[in-house]
Amino acid sequence: MLFRSWSPTEPVADMSCIGIDVGYDTAVVAIARRGGIDVLANEVSKRTTACMVGFTDKERKHGEAALSGITSNIKNTVTGLKAVIGKKYHSEEIQNEITKVAYNMTESLGNVTIPVSLKGEENVMTPEKCMSMMLKTMAKIAEADQSAPVHDCVLSVPAYFTQAERHAMLDAAKIVGLNVLRLMHDTTAAALSYGIYKTDLPADKATNVVFLDMGASDTTVSIVSFVKGKLSVLSTACDRRLGGRDFNELLVDHFRNEWLEKHKIDAYTNAKAMFRLRTAADKQKKVLSANANAPISVECFMNDIDVKGVMERDHFATMCEPLFEKLQKVIQRAFDGCGLPMEEIASVEVLGGSVRIPAVQEMLAKFFGRECSKTLNFDECVAKGSALQCAMLSPAFKVRDFSVNDVSMYPIALSWTSSSGAAEGGGEGMEVDGDEKADAPAPKTGSNTVVFAKFNTVPNTKMLTFYRKDTFTLTAAYSDEAMADQPSGFPQRINEYTISNIPPGPLGDDGTPGPAKIKVKLRLDIHGCLELESAVAIEEELVDEEPPPDRKSVV
Repeated sequence: MLFRSWSPTEPVADMSCIGIDVGYDTAVVAIARRGGIDVLANEVSKRTTACMVGFTDKERKHGEAALSGITSNIKNTVTGLKAVIGKKYHSEEIQNEITKVAYNMTESLGNVTIPVSLKGEENVMTPEKCMSMMLKTMAKIAEADQSAPVHDCVLSVPAYFTQAERHAMLDAAKIVGLNVLRLMHDTTAAALSYGIYKTDLPADKATNVVFLDMGASDTTVSIVSFVKGKLSVLSTACDRRLGGRDFNELLVDHFRNEWLEKHKIDAYTNAKAMFRLRTAADKQKKVLSANANAPISVECFMNDIDVKGVMERDHFATMCEPLFEKLQKVIQRAFDGCGLPMEEIASVEVLGGSVRIPAVQEMLAKFFGRECSKTLNFDECVAKGSALQCAMLSPAFKVRDFSVNDVSMYPIALSWTSSSGAAEGGGEGMEVDGDEKADAPAPKTGSNTVVFAKFNTVPNTKMLTFYRKDTFTLTAAYSDEAMADQPSGFPQRINEYTISNIPPGPLGDDGTPGPAKIKVKLRLDIHGCLELESAVAIEEELVDEEPPPDRKSVV
């Protein structure tokens, strides 16, 4: 048995552990039970739920209810929540998203706000508040199944999420009273769902597996090493703008141009027409997965004009060549990060809805020189892995021993200033004492010291030693290398910590106190978020000890 309840006498309500996978288009919830993991169906008996929230003159609508009325309520329906949460308004990501959604986004103190009309009144929503509604919708599916409240959960997030995006997800869960035991990377959750059932893994030799997740909006490739009872993520590479909707946009642009020339109507000038075109293009893409050609038609598209067209699968594959090149680059970056040759890969596991595209599978088979494995359920494995992790972290279940070692994608550097404001970078006055994982000493870059390197294990702790007389400020920020991997508009600074009330240090030869020895403990927590755990002044005292008396030998 995979796991059993820790105490059969505990009420069911205390033993509910769920995993929620929030994607761009859909969300999935899975629950841990005494017999295993189950993916739950929503109120319309679907195992995937539309990831959107709508606002009307009468009520708020979430999930499938919002989807059913989106055509007539398009400007008051917030979609693609994962793409807007935790980002600044002027970031490249938000400015790109604005062109693809029908609802409005505005700026407030640099952050994104979403004006909507609810019950006849204008309301301003934040992405965090909208995400909280979606999370509560998924939790209610589990509550309806259990007939009891659900509190503990594990949320899946993309590996490329920054500190701001992670904190925003935690804030969204907190709004609706969900206790997040862990933010888990999508591909790591899939790897757990894959590996925990592999009872034949050798203990003395690693089995390396590639997990490729191509969803609606992004792509992640992780290379994971398995041994008996343990998985370790070796490297991860992501592309925030490579997913199913990018394939859709190729069809959208093609037929927009075709109908502009033929009917003199431009879909880009009408939000509702663009939504209908994108919906039709997504349907056509799915039909092309099983057929050599597929039609597209939209009645009363614009100006009461009916439009139609046909796309050949071979022509569509040719149009997708630039996207395939981007996918190959992501895979190559993952291999560059771990240094493994292709020959040491035992399997290539694919997941995410977009890997259903035949041309994608053909490209992957050619790149890896083998057919990709489809062991996992494309849509449900992330939610199931998240629910497994929730059961492992919860005291309500005893799960088969299995260790999960994840990594952070972005290097984090420290710089520091004295109370006078003078910079004191370059590593002077600071020592990295190592960490609980016994990693190599952190390298130094420019005026900053990289404390948590790329692919640092998570969770992880570093102990830093400073010698200071006065108050000083530590600034944690992503390194220049990390910023090069992110779209423009993301803040580089993560947080500032002020260390004050520093006691006098040991007396020097001239009788004046010198700098105090300060031990600062920084930690990348289980969510991949940086926090300062403690800052302690160490007082060292020299004690003269008399030598022990000589002992005479007795013959």
